[in-house]
Amino acid sequence: MGLGEETLYGHAHQWVPIAHSIDAGILFVEHRPGPTYGHVIELGIGSGDFEGTLWADTLLEFFDALTHSLDTRTPFHDWDWDWNE
Repeated sequence: MGLGEETLYGHAHQWVPIAHSIDAGILFVEHRPGPTYGHVIELGIGSGDFEGTLWADTLLEFFDALTHSLDTRTPFHDWDWDWNE
């Protein structure tokens, strides 16, 4: 996504968290006014990734992609899952 650490991480109080990972990462909806408002973004805070990765432009787009992946048993967000495990 390429947002700078200060730009994104400095506004953590305006995030709406969706999920946390065991390595202190976070998936959230951006609620800071501006062009990224409503974007679903992942930050790998535990791994030192403070730039963020855009997962979807809207929460609806995110859940559409997730449900499509589950329904069709295809990779979500370019991840290659072993569905037979």
